[in-house]
Amino acid sequence: MITIQRGESMNSLMKGYIDITISLTAFLKAFESALEQRKDDIEFKKFYENNKIISLCTISPYKKQASELLTKYALVKI
Repeated sequence: MITIQRGESMNSLMKGYIDITISLTAFLKAFESALEQRKDDIEFKKFYENNKIISLCTISPYKKQASELLTKYALVKI
């Protein structure tokens, strides 16, 4: 990610937390809170991705057996 994109990303992240009348200490607390929320969101997405159940609808007994034995990463390629 280039510097301009990173700056714009942080700018859009902070728009929901601060306004022009906020003090520096309140800004820093809001910024820390925003980063924590972003970190929690990323961790939740990783957890959801790792624990999502993939159901395979097929009439083939081979694919059905494979779906019970293989990991979700292998099933994506089937």
